[in-house]
Amino acid sequence: MISCIKKHAWRVPLFFLSYFIWRRVFIFSYAVFDLPQQRARVVLLCAVVTAAVSLIPAVSKFMMSWIENHIKPEVLKKNKITTGVLIVISAVTGYYISLIELKQEPGILSDNITYIGAMIAVFILSGFISGRLLKLWSYIKQLAAVFRDTRFLITVLLLNAYAVVYLIMARQTFYWDNAGYWRSAAELSELAFSAPAGFFSTVIDSVFWYDYHYLPAVIPAYIMAIFNTGRLTFVLAIINFFVVPFWAMLFAASRKAVRLDSDTGGTNKSKELSGYVMSAAALFVVPYMAVTGFLDVGGAGFAFACAYLFFNSDDDGFLSGLLLCAVMMFRRWYIFYVIAFLICALLYALPYKERRRKLVLMLFSFGAPVFLLFQGYISGVLLRDDFSDIYSAYSFSMLTDVRFILRYFGIAIISGMTIFTIYRVCKRKARYTAFLPLLCCLLIFFIFTSVQSFGMQHLLLFAAPIALICIDASREKITRTVALVISVLSFASIFIPRDQPRSIHEIKNYAPIPSYSGYPVIRRDAAALAALDKFVRGLDGRTAVLASSFTLNSDLLALIEPSFDPLKPLNANADIIHTAAVDKRDGLPYALSSADYIVAALPVQTHLAPDQQRSVVIPAEAMFKKTPFSAAFERLTDTFELQEGIIVCVFERLRQNTDEELEWLWDEIRAGWQ
Repeated sequence: MISCIKKHAWRVPLFFLSYFIWRRVFIFSYAVFDLPQQRARVVLLCAVVTAAVSLIPAVSKFMMSWIENHIKPEVLKKNKITTGVLIVISAVTGYYISLIELKQEPGILSDNITYIGAMIAVFILSGFISGRLLKLWSYIKQLAAVFRDTRFLITVLLLNAYAVVYLIMARQTFYWDNAGYWRSAAELSELAFSAPAGFFSTVIDSVFWYDYHYLPAVIPAYIMAIFNTGRLTFVLAIINFFVVPFWAMLFAASRKAVRLDSDTGGTNKSKELSGYVMSAAALFVVPYMAVTGFLDVGGAGFAFACAYLFFNSDDDGFLSGLLLCAVMMFRRWYIFYVIAFLICALLYALPYKERRRKLVLMLFSFGAPVFLLFQGYISGVLLRDDFSDIYSAYSFSMLTDVRFILRYFGIAIISGMTIFTIYRVCKRKARYTAFLPLLCCLLIFFIFTSVQSFGMQHLLLFAAPIALICIDASREKITRTVALVISVLSFASIFIPRDQPRSIHEIKNYAPIPSYSGYPVIRRDAAALAALDKFVRGLDGRTAVLASSFTLNSDLLALIEPSFDPLKPLNANADIIHTAAVDKRDGLPYALSSADYIVAALPVQTHLAPDQQRSVVIPAEAMFKKTPFSAAFERLTDTFELQEGIIVCVFERLRQNTDEELEWLWDEIRAGWQ
C-alpha cells in the first residue's frame, strides 16, 4: 500500500486539475441547454465526451493502481457493459455537481460523496491529460540539458551582463508600453507573499477585464518581492525567465536540426550552433526589447515552442494547442500570430491523414481552455471594442510599416529568408513545409496592418517564424554559410553608435541591415528632466501634464527618478494625473478639471498628428493664451528647457473653473474631431 501511494501520489494534483476542467465542461453544457426538459441532453453530451476519452488505449497507464489492475484498454474495448457503466457514472456525477453549483440545490448528494464520486470521472480525463503532461516534462528535461552546455551558459552570462551594463550606463526615461508592466509587477509584488489569495484573485480578475492584464507580470512580481521593485530587478527577471528560455529552445532546436542533417554527420560542433547564431543575431531585437522593459517578449518563447512542436516534432498536437492558448493569453495582439499560425497549420495538415489528426487534437486543446476557461477574456477584451477604430490614429501607410520593420531586421535578412525559403522549396524533401514560416510572416504583416501600424513590441509576432527559417537554413551548407555572413554583419551593425529616430515618421530609409542601436540611450537633457521632476514632486497638489510626445508625457514625468537610477525601488510620482491623450481612444480630458497644477510645453508635444490629439493640443495652447479655461491659472516663473529647444512651464490653479469655462474647452476640442 505504501509503495502504491509513493508511486501514484503525483497523480493527485492532476486529478483535481482534471476535475476542474470536467466541471467547466458540465457547467458550460448546462448553460447551453438550460431548459429543464433538455437536461438529458447534458448527460448525453457528457457521455459522448467521456466515451471518446475512455476508449483511448493509453488511458489505463495513468490511472490509479486499482483501475490499472482491473480496467485495461482491451477490457474497455471488449466489455461494453463496463464501458457503459463508466460513462454513465462519470456523466451523472458531473451533471449533479453542475446542478449543485448552478442551482444551489442541497440534498441531492452530500458534499463528500459528490467529490468522491467526481473522482471516477476525473480518473478518465486525468489519464488523457497526464500522459501529455509527462511528455511536456520530457521536453522540459531535454531543454534543461541545454543549461549544462558551457557554450549556452556563456550566452546567459552575456545576456545578463548586457542588461546590467545597459541600465547602469543609460540615462533613459521609461514610459507607456515599456513601463506599464513595471508598475503592474511592482503593485503585485506587495501582495505576492503577504496576501497570496489576493494576489491570485487580482491576476485572475484582470485577465477578464483588462487589455494589460497581470498574467505576464506574475513571475517578475515574485522576483521583485524577493529583491526590490527597481528597474534592474524587473529587467533581469525578464531576461532570465523569458529571454533565456527562448534562447535555450533556439539552442536545442538548432543542435537537433544540424545533427539530423546528412551533410554534417552529427559530429561538427561548430555547425551545431549555426542555426542558433543566425536566429540569435537576427532576433537580437528580443533581448534589446527586454532591457528596455518590454515584458511582451515572453510570448515569443511560447510562440516558438508551439510552432516548433507542431511542425518539427512527433508531438500529437495536444501540447501545441495548449502553448497556442498561452500565446493568445499573454498579450491581446498575439491573436494576430494565432490567426496566422492556424492558417499555416491548416495548410500543413490537410494533405496528410496523420497530420489531420494532429490538427484536430491541437484545435481541441487550444479551443477547450479558450472557450471554457477564458471565454470572459474573449468577450470582455478581444471582442469588446473595435480596435481598428480605436487605434486608427496609429494606422500609417504600409510603406511606413515596411521602413519600420526593416529598421530592426534589414533588407539583407528579409531577402536572405526569402532566398532560403525558395531554395528549400526547390528541394523535394522539404517542398511542402519550407514555405510555411515565410507565409506566416506575410500573413502577420497584412492582417496586422489592416488594423493598425506596428509598434516596437509588435515585431515579436515575427520572432517564431524567423527563428524557424534560420534553423531550417542551418541544415544546408550553402544557405548556412550565406546566412552566417548576413547574421554577423547585421549583429555588428547594431552596436554602431548612431542617432535614433524618436518616432516612426522620422524613419526615411529602407535599411539594408538593422539600423537601430543597441547602445544605452543617454538623453542630453537628463539634468533638465531631473530638475523638472524635483520641482514637480515639491508641489503641493495634483499635477496634469499637457504633453504626449516621446520627449515629455505624464508617464515619463512620473517615472524620471526610478528610470535614472535602476537600483532604486520604483517610486512613481503619485500626484501626476494621467489625462486623455489620443482622442478616439481616450475621449475628453476631464481630469484637467481636478488638477491643481498643469505642466505644458512649447511647442506643444504630441506623438501623433495634432488633429488626432486635440485633447492635448487645444488645452496646451489655451494655457499660453488668454482663454476662458486658462483664466483660472497663473503661470509660475520657473521654466525648464529640454532637448530640441522645448520650453516647459508650470501653471498653478487659482480657482476652480466654472462649468461654462470647462464647456468652452470641451467644445473647442470636439470641434475638430473626425
